[in-house]
Amino acid sequence: MKKLGIPLLLLLLLAIQAYALSISGELKVIQDFAPGAVRENTYVVRNAEGYPVAYDFLAERQKGADLTPYFEIEPKRVENVPDGGSASFKVRFTLP
Repeated sequence: MKKLGIPLLLLLLLAIQAYALSISGELKVIQDFAPGAVRENTYVVRNAEGYPVAYDFLAERQKGADLTPYFEIEPKRVENVPDGGSASFKVRFTLP
């Protein structure tokens, strides 16, 4: 029983550390390609920088065909997000 307790404790500590992480930087949204596809999702980013920040949300071409005209992002910019605060944005992806 003692041998089983140590790995479980380590797993619990790892889970606590993973929960405490915040993602900063780029958020890549990957959507399935299908004619006539319409997808709409809402995302939330959390400020973990330690100071107020502004976020610019934009679609950017990575590889292959340029699909950026098919993305609508609202709002495009959020300013003065306090440390520990969050900002949400909506992405709508529409193909002809």
